[in-house]
Amino acid sequence: MASASVFVYYPNTISTAPVAPPLILLDPNVTGVTVDIGPNQTSGSAVVLASNVADLVKNPDFYSSADQWYAQAGNYISVYWAVDSAGGSSGGAAEFYGSLPFSWLSTISDSAYVYQPIRTPAATILSATLTVRYRLATLTGLTTAYYVFGVWDPTGAGGWAWVTTGQLSTSSTYTTQTFTVTNISADRDYLVVGGIVVYSYITGGTVDYYIDYMQLSVQTAEYTFSNSVLDINVTSGGPYYAWLTVTGLNAQPDLDCNITLINWTSYRSTPIIIKGGSLVSSSTSEVVMPQPPSAIYVSGSIEVSMVKNTALNSTINLTLTYCTLPGGEGACVSYPITLVLDPPPSGIPYNSQRNEVGGAPVSPMPQMMRIDPDEARPLLEKRGG
Repeated sequence: MASASVFVYYPNTISTAPVAPPLILLDPNVTGVTVDIGPNQTSGSAVVLASNVADLVKNPDFYSSADQWYAQAGNYISVYWAVDSAGGSSGGAAEFYGSLPFSWLSTISDSAYVYQPIRTPAATILSATLTVRYRLATLTGLTTAYYVFGVWDPTGAGGWAWVTTGQLSTSSTYTTQTFTVTNISADRDYLVVGGIVVYSYITGGTVDYYIDYMQLSVQTAEYTFSNSVLDINVTSGGPYYAWLTVTGLNAQPDLDCNITLINWTSYRSTPIIIKGGSLVSSSTSEVVMPQPPSAIYVSGSIEVSMVKNTALNSTINLTLTYCTLPGGEGACVSYPITLVLDPPPSGIPYNSQRNEVGGAPVSPMPQMMRIDPDEARPLLEKRGG
């Protein structure tokens, strides 16, 4: 007896389509950094121009986003990212808006702030200025309002390293001021702060206040740079677990440099360290890279802080590796990155064509002026209505 089997094969068509990478590199649009992003935004290079003048605030004009900025809202005043076209803002601004309630025969006060973590260069600071642009659009009732600009020292219990205040009047146009900043040290972490304090008697009142620009600039005795050189954004999935590793180094013997990975919550890795042109630490620690809270933020950035005494180039080759699980587990992908540190022959003229005003610190106002980094929140995307 014989048996037989019959097999029937059906034709199949398999098609593939490219999938966008879930984590991409972006140009941070920082002065002194020229960025070239590769195909699919999975590789990048940056030429970094050190100078004896360093601008320390990232995204100082809130132009297209609130990226790098955090908010501390008040009891009645909320903080938004908004476009103030009526006041002549060229892009976005930080908006402080709220209404203080009626209070019989008593005064109600409130305050709100935006702030950004910065690190001063590891070089002798000769002088520093804070340039700001602001306007008070609305103030109603028996209400007075004061601007607050300062540099907050987050170490220990926290406190103002330098602060200035002034009474506000409503205006249809922006006011620009440059204050001389004192009492800040080299190679230190600070918060650059801007905000408003409001006092309302009996009637309550509505306040609408905008900050359109804040930049802390320092003049140093050496060539320095301290800012983002590449942004990182998670567009799908995540969170991912990322770190940086040095794969090649051609450094001048006068180069001191730290390279750090930071996420949008301001959590910082331990740095890659180059001291005297030699590699001390070849990789960062791991940092969680989640999707950003809204379209006006990015997931994180690569930050370079360097000091050089001569105008000679150094080149650093890196890989940015990210995995689906912590500890280098799960699926992992690496992106190549090249950094060229290229100081110019000399820094730009310091404080040229600036309208500088006195900025002596004032005595701290009530406890409401304290900044609590634990209360950091992203700015709300827009104010409706």
